[in-house]
Amino acid sequence: GSIAVFDARKSLTENVAALGPKLHRSYPVSGDGTPHGITGYVRVRELFVNHLSDSTPGAAAPPWQNLIRPVLHIDERATLTQLIALYLDHAEISALVDNSQGGVSGWITMDDVMKVLMGQRI
Repeated sequence: GSIAVFDARKSLTENVAALGPKLHRSYPVSGDGTPHGITGYVRVRELFVNHLSDSTPGAAAPPWQNLIRPVLHIDERATLTQLIALYLDHAEISALVDNSQGGVSGWITMDDVMKVLMGQRI
């Protein structure tokens, strides 16, 4: 399947509308809207907390792009143990999966890991 991304050129509202009503916990962010342009990622909870918790009535929330985090990379041949170690070492919850040709194979999150460990029960 294709990788759903937040497009850095679009507003938060436009990105959410494009992704549909059921959001994941995190999304890669692309400068050009494609998986090949991924430069970081965002945690959806942080986006909404930032957007909703502005203390100045009538003031615009800071740009959502301020919350872009550095993206982790992992080789598609890595083991589950290596992936978990990467998450723990960097205190992050998502990683871009790189293939042997230098391209992007996918996006994997801690939720994906938990589904594998729990046998899809969550």
